[in-house]
Amino acid sequence: MAFQQEVKDDQLTGKIIGCAIDVHKELGPHQPEHLYREGLCVVLEDEGLEYEREYEVEITLRGRKIGTGFVDIMVEDEVALELKAVKKTTKDHYNQLGRNVHASGASRGLLLNFGETTLSTRRWVNSRLKKDDEEAEGTDDGTEDKGTEDEVAESS
Repeated sequence: MAFQQEVKDDQLTGKIIGCAIDVHKELGPHQPEHLYREGLCVVLEDEGLEYEREYEVEITLRGRKIGTGFVDIMVEDEVALELKAVKKTTKDHYNQLGRNVHASGASRGLLLNFGETTLSTRRWVNSRLKKDDEEAEGTDDGTEDKGTEDEVAESS
């Protein structure tokens, strides 16, 4: 229950989405992705949020490191951000977010697409952490081991 309550009352992702909306309003929809990344870092910093660009994650197989991956931005060691500047995000973009959320151990992630006329977002909740929390509380809701999504569009 604690994990579900935390996600339901998630002010941090709301604040991050607000920062991304500010960046999108100021830069518009047709800039290269790296400018949105740098702009978002400026706004996150102005809002007093801790972040790390190109957050490195270990990719493991059977308990052994086989490579590294990168999260575009990790905020407050809790939220993995995957930034895009494309006309429309795909299932592959969303799956990439999910892999990054799981590999980084983040509790949730946001796919932020600055390439559309209005900022689009998709959310991923790390159900692996949800299961761990529920097992600690002695409950099981029978959900599969996959993320969930919410879509939010910037209001113009």
